[in-house]
Amino acid sequence: QRSNNQIDVSSEELNQKYRSNDETKRRLETEIRKVEQSGIVKMSAPDQRATEGPKRDRNRVLKEKLKDNLSEDDWKKYKKCCMSKSICCETQNYKLFLHPRSGTRPTALAW
Repeated sequence: QRSNNQIDVSSEELNQKYRSNDETKRRLETEIRKVEQSGIVKMSAPDQRATEGPKRDRNRVLKEKLKDNLSEDDWKKYKKCCMSKSICCETQNYKLFLHPRSGTRPTALAW
């Protein structure tokens, strides 16, 4: 039996950038969840239950009703975190860290 594995051959500097990006993304996701929860607790019971179900239902309820259940400051904070997360993911993952020729993270095959 033969298997192929990939080994990450990224430089330490690049790996540090990946770790930093992951930490930033996790911090933003945590902040987004906190703000969402503060709005969800103010929603009606059926809407609260919908946010606990499938992701599609949660996203629909949040899109339609979250703004109405948050203060102006919380809404601004939520939008800012969402935008920051989006920029973080797009810019750092897809542009800064990709191998210039192949467009992928540098790896090597191990036999």
